[in-house]
Amino acid sequence: MLFDPRLLFALIWIGQILGLAAFGDVFGSFSWLTWGSIACATLGFGAGALVAAATPALDARLAPAQGKPDWLIQKAFSWFVVLYGIAGVLTTAKLYLILRGELGSAMSMPAVRQAIVYDFTGGRQIFSLLRVFFFGVGICIYFLANAGSLTRRQLYVVVAIGLLSAILTTGRLYILLFFVAGAALFYRQGILTTRGVFIVGGLFVGLFFLVAIVLQKGSPGNGVLEQVGWNTKVYTLSSVACFDNYVQTGLQEIPGGALIPNAVRGFLDHLGLNIPLRPSLMPFVSVPLTCNTYTAMFPLYHDGRLPGIILGFFAIGLFHQFLFKWSSSSAKPMAWYLYAVSLYPLFMSSFEDAYFSSPGFWVLLWIPPALHWLGKLIFKEPRKQAQVC
Repeated sequence: MLFDPRLLFALIWIGQILGLAAFGDVFGSFSWLTWGSIACATLGFGAGALVAAATPALDARLAPAQGKPDWLIQKAFSWFVVLYGIAGVLTTAKLYLILRGELGSAMSMPAVRQAIVYDFTGGRQIFSLLRVFFFGVGICIYFLANAGSLTRRQLYVVVAIGLLSAILTTGRLYILLFFVAGAALFYRQGILTTRGVFIVGGLFVGLFFLVAIVLQKGSPGNGVLEQVGWNTKVYTLSSVACFDNYVQTGLQEIPGGALIPNAVRGFLDHLGLNIPLRPSLMPFVSVPLTCNTYTAMFPLYHDGRLPGIILGFFAIGLFHQFLFKWSSSSAKPMAWYLYAVSLYPLFMSSFEDAYFSSPGFWVLLWIPPALHWLGKLIFKEPRKQAQVC
C-alpha cells in the first residue's frame, strides 16, 4: 500500500543516502558512527515493523465503526466555522498589533519571520497566539478523517481553512503535517487515487518553496534558483550532516539527557530534582551550510548511543506498523486520523526529532478526538420524527 510505513521509511532514507552521495563535495565525509547510526535505525525500524505486522489487529471494540454519517460531525462543522472564524480573525488582529508595535515601518515578511524566531526563544507571546492556528490545523485534519459525514462543499471549506491555518503558523512544518495527513486520509477513503497523491505532493513542494521565497528563507541576495537550491540542501540533507557534527565533536551535549522534555524537567524541579531545561533551539553549526536540526537519531544516540538508536527505532517501527495495520483494516475514522497524524514525525525523521522532543504536538492533536468523545457523552443524537401516514 502507498502509505505503508516500511515503504515510506525506506524511501525517505534512501533519498537521504543518494542525496548525500550526490552532494558529497558540499558536506564532506561522515564518521563511520554516523553511517552505523543510519544502519541501526533501519534495522531497528524494520524489526519493529515486522513484529507489529505479525501481531493481531487492534480489538474492534475499542471504538465503534462508522456505518452512517456522524450527526455530531455535521453539527460540529457549523459551530467550528463560526467560532474558529471569530477566533482566527481576533488572533490575526492581535498578532498584527504586536508585530506592528515591535517592527513599526520596518514590517515585512522576512522581518515577521525573524520576530517570531526571537519570540520563540524568549517570552513566546507571539507563539502562544499561533497555537490557535495549530489547533485549527488539527481540527481540520480530524474533519478530513470524517469526510464521509460532510458534503463536498463542506470538505472544500475544511481544506481551505486547514491550509490557511497552516500557512498562518508561518512555519512550513504544519503545512507538511496538513498535506501528509490530508493525502493519507483522502487516499484511505478513496477520495484520492495514487496519481492524486503525487499531485498533492507536487503542490506541497511548490508551496514549500513559495513560502521560503516570500519569507526570504535562505540567501535573499541571490536569485530564485539559488534560494530553491539552498532550501533543498538545508531542509533535505543538512540535518544528517548536523548529526554527524555532534557525533564527531559532541558540542551539542544536553545536561540531563535529550529524551526528557522540559515539561517533565519542570515537574522534577518541583520535586527537588534540578535538571537544566533543554534549549528552545538547538545550536547552529556550519556543515558547511548553517543548520540546527539533527534528525530523529540525535536524542537516541545522545542518551543511548547505537543501542539507543536500535531500541528507539524498534519502538518507532512497532508504533507506526501497528497503527497502519489498524487503519488499513478498520472502518473507524479515529484509526485513520491517528495513523495519518503519525506520518508527520515519520516524514520528519530525517530532518529533526518530532517523536520525543515535541510532547505539545501530540497533546494538541489529541484534543479533536477528545472533544468528539465528550460531545457524544454530553449531547444525544436527535431522534428522527416518525412519519404520519
